[in-house]
Amino acid sequence: MIDLRNCKVRWDRDRYVPRKVYGFETEPLLGSPQEIAEAFLKENMEALKISASLADLKFDQTTESLGAKTVLFQQNFNGTPIHGAWVAIHINNQNRIFMVKNDTVPVSQLQKRIPRSKAGLLSSSKVDALIKKKVKEYGVLDSAVKK
Repeated sequence: MIDLRNCKVRWDRDRYVPRKVYGFETEPLLGSPQEIAEAFLKENMEALKISASLADLKFDQTTESLGAKTVLFQQNFNGTPIHGAWVAIHINNQNRIFMVKNDTVPVSQLQKRIPRSKAGLLSSSKVDALIKKKVKEYGVLDSAVKK
């Protein structure tokens, strides 16, 4: 497990979570970059103060450069991707993790802004009715509906 006292850490002042952790290097790890990154996240979610569950961090992509690989995970909430909420795990060519960037949003803040209950969501028929009402109020649709 990573010890933040032995690393360089840039903290988010508003949320007091580590945004960038570097200045460390893990032992060489076995597996694909995605497997290495997922195992590292499982072990270090608490230390990195990531409140989202691992199931809510969806693998997005692995990018490679000459000296490293970067594994990206997108944060989701109630199945919806959160804009700008990512975790990036940086792995060198010896399969050692040497940096983590954490731009996730604490779940407590998401729960305040986005209701967990889907009861508040509009049905598609209600959305259609709202659109029709707004079209009547503000003009006509560019494309005519064919009957």
